[in-house]
Amino acid sequence: MPSEIEVEIKIPVDDMSLLRKKISQIDTEDLGVQLQKDVYFDHPCRSFESTDEALRIREIYVSMDEKNPISVELTYKGPKIGSLTKSREETSVEITLHHNLPRLLNQLGFTLVGMVKKNRQKYGYDDVTITLDHVEGLGDFIEFEKIVNTPDVVEKAESDLFRLAKSLGLDSSQAIRLSYLELLLDKF
Repeated sequence: MPSEIEVEIKIPVDDMSLLRKKISQIDTEDLGVQLQKDVYFDHPCRSFESTDEALRIREIYVSMDEKNPISVELTYKGPKIGSLTKSREETSVEITLHHNLPRLLNQLGFTLVGMVKKNRQKYGYDDVTITLDHVEGLGDFIEFEKIVNTPDVVEKAESDLFRLAKSLGLDSSQAIRLSYLELLLDKF
């Protein structure tokens, strides 16, 4: 099974309504609104902060009331590769009986690091996912994400994403390589 590499650009947004208008003017598919609750854990034998890895449980809701998620994923994210984007290998599994998953991870020695909550509007554009995020405690961001299967195409994917960001009037020098969790932890 080939691994997936998530190539991602994240840029802070000052005017979300203007950006929504610009996105509506290109040929995107509206993929809907979600509430996502991400809970991160640290490894019992090594610091994911030091190794630049992540282990996350993501609950996805279609309503904002956090009742009955439509899906739950357990995701491992490897160290970031490249110097311009937040590109990294990612492996996810969907979990159906998820209520005991945090307890199971604690029993295995994993410790809770933090939680990120975001309201996310998703759009599809060719093979790119564009998301407009409002992150609790951080504010508004846009993310451009493309999944590739081999490291040799990461650079081209990055170039494609930066070109798309520029076409929407965004300044790619504002791109952030830190995850939302890292940004939240840096605030405290």
